[in-house]
Amino acid sequence: MAPKARKKSPPSDPNGMFSGMVVFLIETAIQARRLQIWKQKLVQMGAQIEETFSKRVNHIFAADSNSLWQKMEGKSLKGFKGKVLNYQWLEDSLRIGEKASENLYIISSDTRGIIKSEVTEEKNHLGHINPNHLSTEDQHPQKKIKPSPEDSKTTGLEREDNVSVNASGSSRSPSSFGPEVASPSSDSLNTADSLSEASLLYSPPDLNRNITEIFGKLINIYRALGDDRRSFSYYKAIPVIEKLPFKIESGDQVKDLPGIGKSLQDHIQEIVNTGKLSKLEHFEKDEKVRTITLFGEVWGIGPATAVKLYEKGYRTLDDLKNEESLTNSQKLGLKYFDDIRTRIPRHEVQEMESLIQKVGEEILPGVVIVCGGSYRRGKASCGDMDIVITHPDATSPVNRETAAAAMTIALPPELAACITHKGGCENPNFHVDGVWDVALCVLPLFRVFSLVMALLRRVRGRLPAGSTTSDWGEEEAAGRAIRSGRGRGGGSHIGFLPKLVKGLKHMGFLREDLVFSVHSEEGTDSGVDTYFGLCTYPGRELRHRIDFKVYPRDIYAFGLIAWTGNDVLNRRLRLLAESKGFRLDDTGLFPATLGSGGKRGSKSSASLKFGSEKEVFDFLGFPWLEPNQRNL
Repeated sequence: MAPKARKKSPPSDPNGMFSGMVVFLIETAIQARRLQIWKQKLVQMGAQIEETFSKRVNHIFAADSNSLWQKMEGKSLKGFKGKVLNYQWLEDSLRIGEKASENLYIISSDTRGIIKSEVTEEKNHLGHINPNHLSTEDQHPQKKIKPSPEDSKTTGLEREDNVSVNASGSSRSPSSFGPEVASPSSDSLNTADSLSEASLLYSPPDLNRNITEIFGKLINIYRALGDDRRSFSYYKAIPVIEKLPFKIESGDQVKDLPGIGKSLQDHIQEIVNTGKLSKLEHFEKDEKVRTITLFGEVWGIGPATAVKLYEKGYRTLDDLKNEESLTNSQKLGLKYFDDIRTRIPRHEVQEMESLIQKVGEEILPGVVIVCGGSYRRGKASCGDMDIVITHPDATSPVNRETAAAAMTIALPPELAACITHKGGCENPNFHVDGVWDVALCVLPLFRVFSLVMALLRRVRGRLPAGSTTSDWGEEEAAGRAIRSGRGRGGGSHIGFLPKLVKGLKHMGFLREDLVFSVHSEEGTDSGVDTYFGLCTYPGRELRHRIDFKVYPRDIYAFGLIAWTGNDVLNRRLRLLAESKGFRLDDTGLFPATLGSGGKRGSKSSASLKFGSEKEVFDFLGFPWLEPNQRNL
């Protein structure tokens, strides 16, 4: 059949959001497809695009100051009266549906017009850890720790190391969902993270610390009270305020900023006027709120447990030391309360990451070990360490029949019947055409050709008689494995985490266990292995929180996104996935089943597979963000 005609682009709206803008785009360091989409959106919404820099231009967009300088070839912009903005302004404006404040995205120049960046590069003097300098304490046999019911709760794709709650509800960090380790067979796992250390650093000016510190306290209070909605509203506002290049002197200065509504504007105005916030003072004077908040900051103690402890009459951390109902993990969180709250300098995180990578490589050559969280996002210090691990030939356990069923979940009944070989395939032409539409809408473009050809062979009888959908699924999966260089092994990650933990304990790096669960051997929980514990930097006894997550290669991208964060990005991705009929978490992207009342119910048992974080972003239709751009 003749291919369908492409849809014409919508006409330009002269009164659109970008009306009046005459734009010159610096293409350096920008992907062609991404640039094409931006151009299309600009024109559709009223902007004009100039192919060369001219006097008509009133807006210049660039990835950074270096890209701008290269394109302009040293030309002075002293006479330019327009704005030079980072492309992030365009992305944020499209996302919120209105023009964002331009002042937050300006790439400035000095008094002579020479282009410069407002972001100060910070260099760390990075040393190396000598394993021989580590102590040999705690060389105990490996044991599996069974988490308590409250320990085992997860926060899905929402976490942030300096303000959020941990798996059990206490202050810690995984951003649910650091420079990657290069290995001969894992080029696809290591992309833009090879950027220089200085370019990765995220150091916002934070000229309004008087505001962000108060908001941070309110985050912890509301989370301790179990009010995640209010907690998240303050959480979203903090990075926006941190990035401001000016000192806030009035609430009106932030009224157009994303994530800051009327209530937060009033709070900011009160802080500017008085230096304090009456709401926070009220909470701090309330004994119950103050106590529950304090208890909730202990690792392993969530809101429900904190309330129970308060009702038992406890008021201080010292009171809790003799409480018999506390789990072992909670007792450790209490014992090392001050240690865990101490932030870790970036260069120390890098040194500890290098140590883990070295030990891991000795156990399993080719293993990929990345420190995620705020470290991967380029921050100068971290609340804890989130270690995300995979291996190029590690694949997740797959039930082929449920995988086939998952592929049909969003298809028309007639096409689903054809794919599952349940009859109703009376008009092959209809199904061939339908397959093309579904493939374009539901699957990544790189899979379209293989999907269409496989179904064509089935419809025309070119597959062996008696073959099933699972045969096609196995064939397609095998093809992906060959193309990605994974080979046929598929299980190198199985049993790796216990060996890594044992090795790191032997050299005194890992000290205490909090949670340890192994699923790769049984194939449960998507085959993901987990370890939460406490570690020490060489030569010190100060405990730091550290998490290990080992993912099969075909769902590794989801784990890396989730454990890099931040919370704001993870929530947006999750909501975007839900709007498209999927459920997203750190173990995959699942076609959702319809629950009661028309709401999205539980996820299906088979996840879509992607080879990189960018493929996930592209599939969801979310603009690609490098790790150091994810401090939203």
